[in-house]
Amino acid sequence: MSTEQPFIVCAIQYTRLIALILSGWVVIASLSQYSHVSLSFFAIFAEDTQTLSTHPLTLLQEAVQDRRLISTLVAVQASIVCPFFLLYSQSEDSERPSAYNTAINLVFQFFLPLGLSLSWLFCVMFDKKITVALINSVIYQESYPSGPPVCEIAQWMSIHCSRDCSIVSAATQGSKYALIAVFLLEAAFVWIAIFQHGATMTLGAIRLPVQGEEGGDDSLLPASKE
Repeated sequence: MSTEQPFIVCAIQYTRLIALILSGWVVIASLSQYSHVSLSFFAIFAEDTQTLSTHPLTLLQEAVQDRRLISTLVAVQASIVCPFFLLYSQSEDSERPSAYNTAINLVFQFFLPLGLSLSWLFCVMFDKKITVALINSVIYQESYPSGPPVCEIAQWMSIHCSRDCSIVSAATQGSKYALIAVFLLEAAFVWIAIFQHGATMTLGAIRLPVQGEEGGDDSLLPASKE
């Protein structure tokens, strides 16, 4: 990337660093929360327990927790690897690339944060839709053809809300929204860098080479009159 625009370069690098930190926080918080609220396989299918572990809603809830964790880990894996690779490759790149290679690199760097923001948007939408589907699940309605008892609805809702409305869960969800904003901001910075690089290439193409400049050709200069 061109060093003629240090502000844009620093802005892109800082957004990638912020995305890397937020992604690390999300994966740690998600794994910690999952290990805290999830039930083991033997606890769910234990025959001697009289708790909600034999309730069909618990089976559905545990399956939903698994899928929510999977969708989060899929999004966070790319969000950690891609910014880290870009930051590392920029620090190790000692040779100045050509203008053509820089333009192609910027185009790919523009689509990369857009794809990551879409993956996090899908993750957030999946969390919301799966929570609504869990509350209005067909399994829960089929368990009580005449209507579920009010006491069991209140009991299940209190357990569900106590799990999802914790401080860690709220901070994790907020970090997911923040990651979407950071990746969109990075895409905007890269878009500005593309325009600036295009303007630099245009000015360089129309500029006449000067005698004595590195790479200049004296044959292109007009002949001086004696």
